[in-house]
Amino acid sequence: MTSPVLVTGGTGRLGRSVVARLVEAGQEVRVLARRQRDTQPQATFFTGDLRRGDGIDPAVRAAGVIIHCATSTLPPPGHTEGVRTWDQFLAEELAEHRDPAARVKSA
Repeated sequence: MTSPVLVTGGTGRLGRSVVARLVEAGQEVRVLARRQRDTQPQATFFTGDLRRGDGIDPAVRAAGVIIHCATSTLPPPGHTEGVRTWDQFLAEELAEHRDPAARVKSA
């Protein structure tokens, strides 16, 4: 019997796909996420927070492999300089990609 695979962020966009593939391959899978969400029924779910260190030990115990898919749009605690919301990022960084014709006109 192989050791379980732990997928951090296993309920997120990338993590869900990784968990599904592992389950399809017959792997024993653990999911670590901040909040309980729907996941593969064959996966064992652990609630934890990587930034605070909560709930990690039980999820990691006896795991043979850890696949890190967790991410956060939140800044580190106490860090606010240069932090933008997703909407601000889209408005500022991707505005020119929304209207390619406008880019051609301005060139």
